[in-house]
Amino acid sequence: VFEQFANQLSDDQQHTLQRFLRLQAKGSTQPREVIKQLAEQIAEQHPPHADALKAGLACLLNWDLREQLAALTCPLQVILGEKDNLIPLSIKERLPDYQPNARIDVMMGLGHAPFISDAEKCQSLIDQFIHE
Repeated sequence: VFEQFANQLSDDQQHTLQRFLRLQAKGSTQPREVIKQLAEQIAEQHPPHADALKAGLACLLNWDLREQLAALTCPLQVILGEKDNLIPLSIKERLPDYQPNARIDVMMGLGHAPFISDAEKCQSLIDQFIHE
């Protein structure tokens, strides 16, 4: 998926960005609202430069940060969307190999951007984690 985005970015940045926003919202119970909120945030902060987007995609394609993840010594919470099309829910089974004490929360019925789809619930999960 990321390679395809990187290749398309040069051809049509605006279309590729819209496609990426749709992918972020896929699986959400309110995909149009998620896309709208993300698009508004991007517009408010200026559209990203193509080189920055390419560099970000290169990081996602090429970096393996599992060793750094395993080295973390602070409390860790991972919030996953049940219907996320970018980060599979199966990561839940592999994460303890690197961070056995990590708290893993799954937001049911939500996609890749659960903090937008259900900001209140996401905030509640974070608050619970902080106060444990």
